[in-house]
Amino acid sequence: MDTTRKTKRLMWLDIAKGIACLLVIVGHTVSLESPLRHYIFSFHMPLFFILAGFTFRPKPWKEIVPSSVKRLLLPYLLVFIIWDGRQLLATPEAFSPQTLYSYSMMFLFASGTDVVPFGYPAVGMIWFLAALFASRLIMNALARLVDDKGLPFSVLGILCTITGAIGYGVGSIAHIDLPLSLDVSMVAVFFMWCGMAFRKLGDIDVFCRPVLFAAAIIIWLVSTHFSYLELAARRFDMLPLALIGALSGTLVTCSISRLIERVGRQGPLVPVSKFFAFSGKNSMSIFCIHAMDWWIPWAALPALSGLPFPNGFASLARIVYSTVFARLIKALA
Repeated sequence: MDTTRKTKRLMWLDIAKGIACLLVIVGHTVSLESPLRHYIFSFHMPLFFILAGFTFRPKPWKEIVPSSVKRLLLPYLLVFIIWDGRQLLATPEAFSPQTLYSYSMMFLFASGTDVVPFGYPAVGMIWFLAALFASRLIMNALARLVDDKGLPFSVLGILCTITGAIGYGVGSIAHIDLPLSLDVSMVAVFFMWCGMAFRKLGDIDVFCRPVLFAAAIIIWLVSTHFSYLELAARRFDMLPLALIGALSGTLVTCSISRLIERVGRQGPLVPVSKFFAFSGKNSMSIFCIHAMDWWIPWAALPALSGLPFPNGFASLARIVYSTVFARLIKALA
């Protein structure tokens, strides 16, 4: 693969990450009853793990562990201290043994929903950072095992599918949440392998063909209409359709990202391409910033309540200020 080709692929990947990150903001802003939320949640978190798999390469443990701690666990810790620490200080008897134990378990389990069956509170949106950390290490172990044994890529797919099935069984069927969202991370390993398989196809342009692109949209809409997927809540209603919806929604997003890259090389769409690419490159900063703004009552702001689409304006406001802060962070780094 030549250098030019690699650059192009990386750009559409950044755009895809940017779209996924901005969809997270929209999905967390619109009402729980909104059909838009349903369709966003059908694929946006699997998309992150699939893209993580696309760029994943097995590494020595002395390399992947420190880098994953720095890139994922450190932001997880910082956001936890800032956001959940603020909540702790606002809690009566904040430093009682019971309260401190509850917050310690919240940090340890890193769950997007209240932990079952133990009843520990949810850590919030940063569950994703802990889950991605754990899934990277699990994938590294499986990929190194397959490489060391000289086994074919299909064997890795089988191992990742089994791992995902175990995670699904523990979290969604037995309803036992594991520390570091490990049960969700095991499911995420399956999506990461899908990303690796996607990379092996070698050319995303094939999915930009009108017939395949239209087919992917139809499959995504139909499968999502009859299913529901929410990784943080361990929900996979109509599991086969939920998985199909996640994969087809990912193909649609990646195809759109490639098209944005191609049409945004010059002309009036250049700012659009650059905006999504910037959002993708700085998705960690944007994600963490938006994970800490729940003190703002976006759904009920008086200034927005009288507008025709208050959730739309609220989403836009969150996107703008999150990306502005991300640009400031980048400038100061």
